[in-house]
Amino acid sequence: MSSQQGEVMAVTAATTAASPPVVTIEDAVFPRDLPSDDEKIFLSIFGHAGGWKWAMHECRSVSFAPSTFWSTPAPNQDDRENNEQCLALHQFLTTRVLEYLFGTTKVHPNLKRSAAEQAKKRQVPALTVYILASNASKSIEPTVATATAAVDPLTSTSSSRTAGQGDIERDVVTLFKDVPVRLLRLLPEHFFAVEQHHHGGVIHPFMTTERLAALYGAKGNHPSSRGILIIHGGDVLSYSAMDHQGKIVGGGVSPGIGMRFRSLFDYSAEEDFPLVHWSDLRAKIKEYVHRKDIVQPKKRSFVDTFSVDIEDSVVAGVISEVSVHARNIVKQFLDLVSPVVEADTSVEPPRTPAIVLLEGHDNEFLFDLLGDNSSEICPMEPGVTIPKKPQVEYCCRKNLTAYGIQRLLVVQSRHASVCDPDETIRAEIIGLRGARIHTDSVKVKTTKASSRRGTFVAIRRGHSFDDDMFEFLYDDNGEKDYVDVTGLYDSIRLYLEVGEDGPDVNTKKWAKTKRIETVAVEKTLADASESVRHRKVELDGAQTRDGTVLGVLAKGESEGIADVTAKDKGENLEKKTGKKRGGKRRREYNEPEEFLGRRVAKYFDGELYFGTLDHIASEDKNDPLWHVTYDDDDEEDFEYNQVKAALLLYEEMQSEDPKHNLPAKRARKGEQ
Repeated sequence: MSSQQGEVMAVTAATTAASPPVVTIEDAVFPRDLPSDDEKIFLSIFGHAGGWKWAMHECRSVSFAPSTFWSTPAPNQDDRENNEQCLALHQFLTTRVLEYLFGTTKVHPNLKRSAAEQAKKRQVPALTVYILASNASKSIEPTVATATAAVDPLTSTSSSRTAGQGDIERDVVTLFKDVPVRLLRLLPEHFFAVEQHHHGGVIHPFMTTERLAALYGAKGNHPSSRGILIIHGGDVLSYSAMDHQGKIVGGGVSPGIGMRFRSLFDYSAEEDFPLVHWSDLRAKIKEYVHRKDIVQPKKRSFVDTFSVDIEDSVVAGVISEVSVHARNIVKQFLDLVSPVVEADTSVEPPRTPAIVLLEGHDNEFLFDLLGDNSSEICPMEPGVTIPKKPQVEYCCRKNLTAYGIQRLLVVQSRHASVCDPDETIRAEIIGLRGARIHTDSVKVKTTKASSRRGTFVAIRRGHSFDDDMFEFLYDDNGEKDYVDVTGLYDSIRLYLEVGEDGPDVNTKKWAKTKRIETVAVEKTLADASESVRHRKVELDGAQTRDGTVLGVLAKGESEGIADVTAKDKGENLEKKTGKKRGGKRRREYNEPEEFLGRRVAKYFDGELYFGTLDHIASEDKNDPLWHVTYDDDDEEDFEYNQVKAALLLYEEMQSEDPKHNLPAKRARKGEQ
């Protein structure tokens, strides 16, 4: 990086933090993180033993209903290491989601740019994705974040955890990093009160978030039932239950049917027992149950307890074992929920039966197994009966977790209160168009200034609106940057001056709508932010003298534009308005010195440079500047928002830093 490059970047140093953001998954906070009225679709994802389960949900006008479900394998190492993550993401999505994100279902090398082009035309540019917490046994604080909780991108460990708490979260962050997206984590306590699934502050390992979501959705569909039992027949056979008041009573886990066959084969001599392929056998049983008079008219049941064939013996043993186990679960459940109802004289006992919901790929088999005489699949024990109406009703269901997420969002939307003013303007900023300075030369005095358009797609919240960082997605290459609140204002002012790239674009309906929205927000920003009020005075005065916002931001020579110290900014404001500078903003750190020795990263004209924060460059500890020396001996001073952005970028790119493992003192000295 040359000194001229550093000079060009310093032109807008006071207002921007030009570093791509570190994508994270944040804990959802309601009502703030409900899907917007203008979002047409959103996604939900959770992991299971066989990979990932996805659901596409419709917009708020149809009550967030899931409409499309699909499963995929988890991403492999090739997917994670793909330099074009949009290409990796493409193979996981359905046609409608692809068209929504990229405007096409076809694979091409410019998907990242296509995502930016599509985003700028949408009212809400970022796709919302809810991820169910991947580690339900993790000890967590027994509270849910509120809508006023602030997130410090440098220090937060609760409401904004870094990706990596389980493979699914790491892989979701990787897959979606090149598209405008809002990644939100759903926690167990979003669905049930903490005391229902915690034991000493640790979530019961069995009660995973997807199981809690399924129970939550089931209760919404059967609000007056005596109790609800969900039996999941998958790779494992698991069950969970709640009583008529919606209180979780527990559950259990045992090997799934396929696992039982596989275990018998794996843990015995190969010649002792055959490997029974459960998927093939399940299809034969289904055909037998529904066409038994034609296929096996003389046989009492599909399998006999006493068999002479070794494979039939294996099948009889496993099927009979599962049959007894399933009936026992149902009977124990009925005994558990019925006495509770009878003993509670203050609540009228439900007159409807208890509900047993069967889900998973073995749900139809379990349904038949719990039918009259086990649907003649296997002989029942003499004198044993199967509970049935009016005690209990059996139903096959699929995708209960996705419907549980739907119910959560519907309930939260009913409880949504009026947002505070900061949240209101944040919502208005999402989707706004902006423009930022782009130069064709690194020499300031001969540079022909132009601008790059883009869209504000996300917000990294600070302690207050003035501390927020705003994610800006460029149209031309799909790259992302952060800007602070004054950089946001500069981008809006420049966009209102230069418009879209090309006169034909400005006449399009979406462009006209975006301009109207941008004008409205530009007028309200000054009321919301003290920093913007100062900036408006500076920019108005400089524009009066230099003629255009583009010229002012490109030159950076006007009062208040290139001045980077708090003292200079205060003096310039006082000269223009006769008013003293406003009060200090809340600091997000203890002492300025705590950042010294930290490695940072920054892009210059698309090339990444590393450096070290080595000393405090100003004497004002209330509004300091940090001096950074780059590894090529160039240097510049950072404001706090620039320090934040540079540290965030370094966190993402540190593996490329040749000095990453050096102690801080050696790194400051430039040792290799």
